[in-house]
Amino acid sequence: MKEEINLDFEEFVYGLRNNTIQLEVLPPTKENREIGFFEKWSLSSIVNKIFVFLTYGPILLIPFICFKTGNWLLLLGFIGFLLGLIFTEIVLRTPKPKKEFLRSILIFTFLAIVLILLWGVFHFITFIIISFYYSYFVTFFSNWVFDALVKTNLTNNPVSYYGAKLSGRIKTYRI
Repeated sequence: MKEEINLDFEEFVYGLRNNTIQLEVLPPTKENREIGFFEKWSLSSIVNKIFVFLTYGPILLIPFICFKTGNWLLLLGFIGFLLGLIFTEIVLRTPKPKKEFLRSILIFTFLAIVLILLWGVFHFITFIIISFYYSYFVTFFSNWVFDALVKTNLTNNPVSYYGAKLSGRIKTYRI
């Protein structure tokens, strides 16, 4: 079990830069939502909205593609989409998520190319794999970008770090 540690700002910055601590960003609650220090970062809120649209856009796009092509079996693409979201959460919990992400992306890219060449894009099995691949890639990448923005903003601004720590929005652990 990981034990949370309390650090001052300099120790926090040193630990993040030297990979000796792990940062966990918690979702807002009713108690710490009023502080809103994450919402003040205009770049991260814009990037967050873009990635939310990219991540959940296929919920609207898949039925549209089914209607346009007249192939309602493509609705099974939702299965690939949901499996991509689940698989991303599993990979993010591994000790080396970036390594696992790169390994699996190479496998899925090869599989998607083979299936596209074999059956075409609008075959339902190929479409499920492409939906999975898209969901997995965009969700993992958006998580990685948001974490990088949060770390950058917290290491550049001691007020944000202390506000996040006091409000309970972040936790730090030793690696």
